[in-house]
Amino acid sequence: MGIRLVVKTSTASVCLAAVCSVAFADEPVSDSSQVQDLEKMVVRSQREKMFASDILDSTVISRPYDSKSVDGLLAELPGIDLRRSSPAAGKGTGVFIRGLDESRSLILLNGRPLNGAGVMGGEYVDWALLPTAEVKKIEVLRGVKSAEYGNTAGGVINIITRRDMTAPSTTKINASYGIVGPQHAEDAYENRATELSVMHHANILSAAALDLFAGFGQGEPFLRNNYYERTAFGGELSLKLPWELRASVGVNNTLQRRGFAIANSKTASNYDPDCPESKEYAGGGPGLSWKGGNYYFGDRSYWNNLRTQIDFSLQKELPGVLITVLGHINDQDRTEYFYAIRDTNLLVLERFAKPEDNTWGWNITAQQSIGDAFTFKYGGEGNGLRYSQSDIRTCDTTYFRFQPTDGDPSETVKAADRYGAFVQSFLKFGKRIEASPGIRYDYYLGAGRDTIVDEMKFHGVSPNAGLTVKTWKGGEIALQGAYAHRFPTCPELYWYYGGYRPVDRRDLAPERAAQAELGLSHTLAAMAFIGGSAGVRGYYYRVSDYIRTIFGYQPSRLIYNIDKVTLAGFEAEASFAFWNVLHLRGNYTYQRTEKSGDTYDSSMVLTTGLPELPKHKGNVAIEYRGKGENEATAGLSMRCSGEREVITGSSAKGNATKLEHIDGFAAFRLYGSVPLWSKENFSAKLKAGIDNLFNADYSEFPGIPMPGITGTAAVEVNF
Repeated sequence: MGIRLVVKTSTASVCLAAVCSVAFADEPVSDSSQVQDLEKMVVRSQREKMFASDILDSTVISRPYDSKSVDGLLAELPGIDLRRSSPAAGKGTGVFIRGLDESRSLILLNGRPLNGAGVMGGEYVDWALLPTAEVKKIEVLRGVKSAEYGNTAGGVINIITRRDMTAPSTTKINASYGIVGPQHAEDAYENRATELSVMHHANILSAAALDLFAGFGQGEPFLRNNYYERTAFGGELSLKLPWELRASVGVNNTLQRRGFAIANSKTASNYDPDCPESKEYAGGGPGLSWKGGNYYFGDRSYWNNLRTQIDFSLQKELPGVLITVLGHINDQDRTEYFYAIRDTNLLVLERFAKPEDNTWGWNITAQQSIGDAFTFKYGGEGNGLRYSQSDIRTCDTTYFRFQPTDGDPSETVKAADRYGAFVQSFLKFGKRIEASPGIRYDYYLGAGRDTIVDEMKFHGVSPNAGLTVKTWKGGEIALQGAYAHRFPTCPELYWYYGGYRPVDRRDLAPERAAQAELGLSHTLAAMAFIGGSAGVRGYYYRVSDYIRTIFGYQPSRLIYNIDKVTLAGFEAEASFAFWNVLHLRGNYTYQRTEKSGDTYDSSMVLTTGLPELPKHKGNVAIEYRGKGENEATAGLSMRCSGEREVITGSSAKGNATKLEHIDGFAAFRLYGSVPLWSKENFSAKLKAGIDNLFNADYSEFPGIPMPGITGTAAVEVNF
């Protein structure tokens, strides 16, 4: 079960940090004496209609979930697919926006990129470092809707933490305890998880604000050996400076220890009945060439990950123009420990690496309005990805066919730099028509691995345009088109040179995505007993020169462009409220993919699509919410996904691949809250939730089961 305690005080106290933010306030204000908004993700016309699924607010995020990380909050959104190996976001997690993975999407924290280099065992986005307690809302942008964000074809997810400089001094303490029950009735194993966090916000003489946070979480392994421990701490100082300047600086540190998931089969001699059967999905990197059998890693193997984020911001308001400067530096240390499968006291390999070695980024934007009919935003940005080589500290070479690569960890590797500039505008023509043209230019400089080509240089021009027409009272039709570039990732660039190099392979090129979207929405006029909205949007993407990675070729893998990948589908959703207390919502997604010109993938004889995605999926929910903040709530939701097939085996060899079938599923969730006490300066609320209510047997990742019935509970106290 679970308990969460939230304490609010009116005096400043020394506690510890929320995840670093560069935001001052939740919404922009017109008074220049107040702090302006720095967490705005997209330049949106204030008249623009957004679909309900474009924003997850506090009413959704505050519910008790089995998920311990932010990616789990996205599971019920249309157009979003998850491939998790654990609710706590273990290695192998993936969030897909309309079929495009994290390397093709942009994940932001308060408007700054979270995407890493994805090398040396690191991930493009480490969702495990983002617990849900600090999240205020999440904005989702499907496809390319704004020129402000480059190097993305899938879209943007912006995670906004709890920041408000003008709020009164507040202290919050969150403590939770959860239980995952057996996946099947005959099994006896269960998993327990605890979370504790302390957050403090203080106003200092109306001229500054201090935000501090500390958090700790741990969970017993649901999958074999896949336990986790997470500690986070940091803070942010926001200041009002002379000349109407606003500034902030923040530091966040996260230390994570996580066990490598170990294969667990009833037919194996070392089967552990306290964990479910599952395939191995250990992760780690660079890849290791184990001999196998008794010469392999086993229980007790784990990795330590220390990540530091430094953020700063500066803002100045001029007559009619708001100028914002953002900057960040990331650093990450990762150490892997592998113990022998037959002797958990024998350390076979200890390896250190820096997946991020002072990765940096900056962003300068200006937002300007000319009357009520013309708003535009323009600016530039730069991002540099850096890492260091792995350092082998301990190695028993008898366990490996090829000795792990050793390098110099003190030498920083320049992986890739990218610079961009953009202009995005919003124009209003009368009361019914709005247009949003924009254009972007990107320059990419990737480190070469060739004796002839020292660096790989790309550039691209990416235009976009949108048109919204208010056709009838409450109704809108929106048309959006874009042409976007996505440049090679660090692993793709490295292994293009360092991997298998067929003589007929063409030169590596960036992906080019042409996108079109048509949407129709209707909002009901306010009535006494019913209100709500409904909409549908269809999309078609054509990605030319799609970059593929095929494992099995020696050494390690093959990187190459294929002719094209097409992705198409539609998303329908509706949300209604009756008497403003009974809420009904639902959505449905249909999606399909197809690829052509993939000459090196032997699985083309099995399928021409990207089979990891279900064609059909949907969500429905009914919820009661009292009209007041401290009223009772109750809800029942269902998440369903159609069947899908995943390619397994080596795509480098003919007749060595097969399509592994993954059944569709329907998982129900029951949740609610009851006020215990409510006075002027004190309130208490009891919350509870049951995930996978009917104990459905399902997977998001092939061979990796998701938990059965999961119970959580929380007590929230405010005073």
